[in-house]
Amino acid sequence: MKSGGQKQKKRPEFLIRILGLIFACARYNPPHIFVSLANQLASLASPLAMFYIGLLIMSITKSQLLTAKRKIIIPTIIKLVALPLVVFGIIKMMNLDRIISQTLLIQAMMPVLTIASILFSKYGANDKLGAITTIITTILSMISIPLSIGRIYIKAEFAALSSRQQMKASPFEQ
Repeated sequence: MKSGGQKQKKRPEFLIRILGLIFACARYNPPHIFVSLANQLASLASPLAMFYIGLLIMSITKSQLLTAKRKIIIPTIIKLVALPLVVFGIIKMMNLDRIISQTLLIQAMMPVLTIASILFSKYGANDKLGAITTIITTILSMISIPLSIGRIYIKAEFAALSSRQQMKASPFEQ
């Protein structure tokens, strides 16, 4: 019986990654037609994933939706609330550049990727649960991202205002 690692080595995506790594190490530049084709195929990935999720959602029953809601409450809270808080704490401890910090934080606030449903389906899991999770986290992130960014912006403005007021204070008041 083959181990999981042996099966993985025969998968096309694994072989493509190895081939890409070899090309990168050899500094090989493929012909423009291959680069163009790869770019066109890559630009189709997200729309096709969203189309697939749309097809899955059309087949979801009310009972499946209610069951899924109960299953995804905790993971959704972790993804949209706890993860951004953890990333925010790590950013504060590392004292990173402002642009890098903001990018990391916004990435942590993003909803579940559309690829989740495809991966669920590929590996025999409940792809409808993946689709529901993607839709619910996307809808909730439309609320949570602006609130989080607004809170951070207001906190930063308040900190800047406080520091300006301290600088204006006379040395006799300190």
